[in-house]
Amino acid sequence: DFMIDDCGYLYGISLNAGGISKSNLPVNTPLQSTLVFPSNGATGIPLTPLLIWSHKCVPDSFRLQIATDALFTAIVKDQAIITTTNFNVPSSTLNGGTKYYWRVYGVNAAGVGNWSIVNNFTTASILPLTFTSFTGYYQNSQNLVKLNWATANEINNHHFIIERSTDGIAFIAIATLPVSSIPSVQNRYAFADKYFIPGKNFYRLKQVDINGSEHYSEIILINTKKKKGEELIAFPNPVSDVYTIQLPDSNNSYHLTISNSEGQELININSKIGEENILADLHLLQPGMYFIRLTELKTGIKLRKKVVKL
Repeated sequence: DFMIDDCGYLYGISLNAGGISKSNLPVNTPLQSTLVFPSNGATGIPLTPLLIWSHKCVPDSFRLQIATDALFTAIVKDQAIITTTNFNVPSSTLNGGTKYYWRVYGVNAAGVGNWSIVNNFTTASILPLTFTSFTGYYQNSQNLVKLNWATANEINNHHFIIERSTDGIAFIAIATLPVSSIPSVQNRYAFADKYFIPGKNFYRLKQVDINGSEHYSEIILINTKKKKGEELIAFPNPVSDVYTIQLPDSNNSYHLTISNSEGQELININSKIGEENILADLHLLQPGMYFIRLTELKTGIKLRKKVVKL
């Protein structure tokens, strides 16, 4: 007598040794799998669902197909060599609000089994990301521009690109910000621009989906000005020989220019990172009025002062 089990293995009575013997390899292809989740006809399925099926005896591997039609002429995913009875659909495979069909078959040493019965599911509709707010202001105390924005329907969002312009037409990217890792009905973000352009600054946000599509926010205008009360600190004034110019930030580098009343640049000095002061020797200059200009090299921000040479 012979018997073939659900895994395709052959069993029979051994005439020589007695007892029951089992074939080393299956002689039948795997039985049909049964699709478990999502249930057939399910709706509102997320874009990265975990598809689950069952099998009476798990074969060596499975093959899974997902298509947008029941005849599988438009396949969006064809995955072979799955060694478990589930498969997590990767991102960027499925679209929102779309009906999909899926099926599975098993594979063993005897070959491939029959496809499972075809099931279908419909993914949840995805609303485009909405910028519910986008504001900004110049903060005197820290000499920077603060941007704040909030979003809704943040599904499949990958990152934001903050863009700045001086004319509201030609924008450049100044920073990239990842999306929030905490799912929420509304997510809030903030960014500080330390290297704004003195005067008018136009800002906009570019939102980039995981599939590469882009959406822009509105454009906002922020007027910046020198920090209230900020001035170039230098001494002594009047000066006869060495003139000390105090640097606003020792972590930045600066360029110092000293010019006469005719606009001729007589002294040019570059500072180094870590320096707190620039020492300018003025003893060779003729007595009179001179003009000091200190420029931060990274931002272009300029501070000015007049000095009298004795």
